[in-house]
Formats: sequence, structure tokens, C-alpha cells
Amino acid sequence: MADQASAATSTSREDLCTSLKLVVAIDVGTTYSGYAFSIGERDKKIYVMKQPTGGAGNQKIPTCLLLQPDHRFHSFGQPAQEHYYQLSEEEQSSWLYFERFKMTLHSSKALNREKEIEAANGKRLSALTVFSRSLEFFKDSAITDICRTSRTDFRADEVTWIVTVPAIWEEPAKQFMREAAYLAGMASPDKRDKLIIALEPEAASLYCHQLEIAERNEAGAAIMTQIKPGVRYVIIDCGGGTVDCTVHEITEKRHIRALQAASGGAWGGTQVDKNFETLLTNVFGEENLRRFKETQPGDWIELISCAFENKKKEAMSPGRFLAVRIDPLLIFLREKGITPEQMVSACGNPKITLRRGSLRIEHDEAIKLFKPVVDKIEEHITSMVQRINGLKYIIMVGGFSESNYLETRIKTAFEDQLRVIVPHDARLSVVKGAVIFGQDPNSICERRTVHTVGIGTTQPFIEGYHRPTYRLQGTAPEDDLCDNVFETFIKADEAVGVGNSVQKSFNPSYEGQMEALVDIFFSCKKEVWYTVEEGVWQKGHMLVPLNGFGLNREVKVSMYFGETEFKVTACDSTGRKQEVKLDFLEKYN
Repeated sequence: MADQASAATSTSREDLCTSLKLVVAIDVGTTYSGYAFSIGERDKKIYVMKQPTGGAGNQKIPTCLLLQPDHRFHSFGQPAQEHYYQLSEEEQSSWLYFERFKMTLHSSKALNREKEIEAANGKRLSALTVFSRSLEFFKDSAITDICRTSRTDFRADEVTWIVTVPAIWEEPAKQFMREAAYLAGMASPDKRDKLIIALEPEAASLYCHQLEIAERNEAGAAIMTQIKPGVRYVIIDCGGGTVDCTVHEITEKRHIRALQAASGGAWGGTQVDKNFETLLTNVFGEENLRRFKETQPGDWIELISCAFENKKKEAMSPGRFLAVRIDPLLIFLREKGITPEQMVSACGNPKITLRRGSLRIEHDEAIKLFKPVVDKIEEHITSMVQRINGLKYIIMVGGFSESNYLETRIKTAFEDQLRVIVPHDARLSVVKGAVIFGQDPNSICERRTVHTVGIGTTQPFIEGYHRPTYRLQGTAPEDDLCDNVFETFIKADEAVGVGNSVQKSFNPSYEGQMEALVDIFFSCKKEVWYTVEEGVWQKGHMLVPLNGFGLNREVKVSMYFGETEFKVTACDSTGRKQEVKLDFLEKYN
């Protein structure tokens, strides 16, 4: 009886979780991070994290992780900042404080599982540990929040988890986030479908196309309406680290299809921070600033991540100053016998002054901090707009889109052609849209490939067609082969529907071969001939299973490029189908 009751309880609980369809989206941003969730398809409300302590309108928190000297988790967000500031200099030398670490994955040309991240005190730790500890914090916080909101106890394995990444990230970075999520206890390799990687501009687009926008009807009256089917628009996700751009169109079924491959670059708000740091270096000296950062890392973090970060949103009107409090730096300099006022006067720039603990930067000079970054964004949007006809909107989301200067520049440049929209909750558009994506992953019906993808093969040598350099001599001329041939699976910027696949056949090289290791190559070029030519790189491999024995064992491999991650399946002559293991994180020499 007890076993029957237990089985009944287990079944009813499974039915409950299936009917509710719990979805949690986690957005680990460069500057701020957060999560959102939904409880059931009937309840359309999207709940956003709320923390008792500050951080971006109390709905996102600073991307700051603090680990104890033995690498155990201590805190995340503002509590991590505050505790680290309060540690003595000796304690700060052993504790591990990380902030703005997301860009590590974007900037790594050869990302692998051994990648390390440098803490504020110069010590290094596995990047997988840093990301998994962060994701684990959000996982635990979200579960607590769901249980409190629903008044029901739920476990992590009963949730569909969504982790957002920039669309311009390559496959190694996506796989890295997936493996970090597994380490955090969110899904597992044998329950892969419980974790979905969402592309940030797609998530933002899903959220924004449901918003109501003020338009005028045929009579000229103002009405509120959603973006209509057939409308094309540019979506720009301006985050702290990267700017992600793409062009979308709403279909008749209100699904979204991409008209351009995702593009962008490292033009986020932290680039403005770097320009401000350069200004401080020019005013107070490189050596003084270096010593300040090394001896008082907590104060440096507070200066950049809090004092200056909060100023980036302000209106940049002529005649106004950008005033940033730099009290800790001033105290440090005075303790070293240096007079900050004299250094400011001696820097030779009358537009920079010091008053009551604040560095005051006149309008024209403050613009220089933003202009190089915004110039790149504007230039990139211009190139996108020129390639697609019939565009109606530019929709800007992400924390950096709340910068008054950035918004003004884009509106000035494009409002005679397109309407520029910045949603009220721009910085929450991605995480809210990721929940919508988790509820219906097929809401994105068509994507565009970023790269040309293929494998390296040898083919019968064709005189006058193949390069003689790659000729492999056979026992007879007709047996000669061409090495290093790039066999294309799909080309860059090619439209591909969700669920559509490209098929290739493989045969064993010898009778007892049980699996084939196939290298995967990428290129930004549409036409690629050889794997060793310039602009082609190897990013991973797949392990194709070869069941049975003998040479006559053809295996058909299907590669799916329409998902947010590559997926490969293999089907042998008996009809047996299985997933092919992909690895983009192996360390290559």
C-alpha cells in the first residue's frame, strides 16, 4: 500500500509540474544580472527577481561574486561588494572577488575548460567555477522565490531553465555556459532538454513584439497596438559588455524570423568605463592609479562600478557637468603626500576640475568618453539598415540603451527613416523575453547562420580543380586524393528553419571502427575550399558512432543549425537513431 501511495504521489507531482510548466530564465550580464520566472501557462505574469538590497531598480543586481579563501561561496551582488569593501587589506589578499567576468568568454579566442579568470587581488580561478557558483546562486534564489510565490515546494529538476547568451557568441562559449549550468545543478547531460540556451536579442525581440506601441490610425487618432505581422525591425541589445544586433520580421502566426545573421561587437557600456579610467590615468598618473587599484581594490570597484556607473545614464546636455565622486582616490593620494588639486590643475585640461570630492567634467569633455563607443554602434546600425528594405523600427534594449547620450545619438541619426523605441524596462527585456522563449521555443521559427560550417575531408583529386599542394599520391594516378578539403554543411547568413537539418553520410575506414572523430571547421566567408586557408578555424569535433562490424555500415548524420545550439544525430542502416556528442571546448595546440 505504501509503495502504491508513493507511486501515486510521484505521478501526481509529475503531472503537476508538467501542467504548470515552470520556467526560470537567468541573465548573467557583464554589469548587472538577474532572473525571471513564470508559473504555469495560464498565469501569463512574468515574475522578476526582487532583492532586499539595491541594484538596478531592485530587479537586477551587480554581477559581483565573492568566494571565501577555500573557494566556498560567500555572496553575490551588492552583499559581495559590501563585504569585500569591509575586509582588511590582508583579508582581501586571500578572498576571491570577481566582477564583470562575462566578457572573459567573449574575448577568449581559444576557450576551453581550463580557462581561468583573475580576481580583484590578482589570484586566478577556473572560469567554470566562477560561472557555476554564480549560476548556482541564481538557481537557489529562484527556487526559493518560486516556492514562496506558488506556496508549493518545487525542486530544481522540475524546472525548465533558460540561460541567456549574446547571439554573437560562438559555439564554445555556449557549451561553456551549458556545462557551468550543469555544475550548478541546473539539468544534466542526460536531461539536456531541461536547460535551454537563449540568444539575448531574440529574447528581447519576443518580449518587445508583445508590447503595445503608440501609433496613429487612418483617422489620425493615437492608438495602442502591438507590432503587426509583416513588420520588420532592427533589434539592438546594448549590454555592459557587448552590443548584439539583428533584424527580425513578425510572421502571420506572430512568430519571429530573422532576416540577418546576428552581428555586433564589444561596444557595451564597460568600454565607456575604460575611457573614464584612461582619463583618470591622464589626470592622476599611471603609477598612482595602479597603486590605488592594487592596494585598495574595494574602493576602486566602488568608484567604477557604483559612482561612475550611475552617472552614465544622465542627460548629457550642453552646459552641464558630469560630476563623479572620487573621494577614496583623493584620500589615497593625500595619504601619499600628493595634492590632488595640483594634479588636476597640472593636467592641462581646463574642462576638468575638482570640487568637494567630485571630479567635474564639462560637457564637451564628457562626450569624449562615450563618442568612440557610440560611433561604432551607429556605424554598425547604418550598415544593417542599408542591407534590408521595409524596416519600420529600431528597438533598443539592455542596460546601456538607458544611456541618454546613446539614445539621443541613435534617434538623431535614424528617426527620419525609422522610429526608435527604447522600452521603459529596457534592461529587463532580455530576461523577461527569455521566459517567453522557454514557454514556447518554437516562437523563433527561422534563424540565420553566423558562420559557414563544414568538416575536413579527402576527395578524389581532380586535375585543374584541386590545388596540387594538397595532392596525396595513390598507387595509380586515378587513386590520387586531395587533402584538407572543406566540405560545407551550411553557409554564413543562410536562412534555416527550426527543425531543419543538413544530412551527410559516413562510412568506417576499417572493419572494426566503432566511432569516427570528425573535426568541425568555421569561417566567416561564404565560399570556403580548404580547411587550411586563411579565415578558417577549427572550433571542435563530433564523435560519430559506428555500430556493428565491417566496411558496409553507412551512417547518416543530420546536423541541425536552426536551434540556438548545434545539434547532431546519427542514424545507422538498422534505423537506430542517437545523438552525436559534440565538443567545442577541447584545448587545441
